[in-house]
Amino acid sequence: MDIDAPELSPPRCEAEPAKGEDARFLLQKLLNRGAFSLAGNVMDEDRYGRKLGR
Repeated sequence: MDIDAPELSPPRCEAEPAKGEDARFLLQKLLNRGAFSLAGNVMDEDRYGRKLGR
């Protein structure tokens, strides 16, 4: 939530797929550092049906 990451599918421009892969890699790296918590929010889905959290 509150993060607009580059889209992998469909990309909005030619450079976006590479930036999306970089974002995915960084998120995976952060999540693998150790324990974390994810809290729900009042708005738990975006307009595309994707789950949101903080």
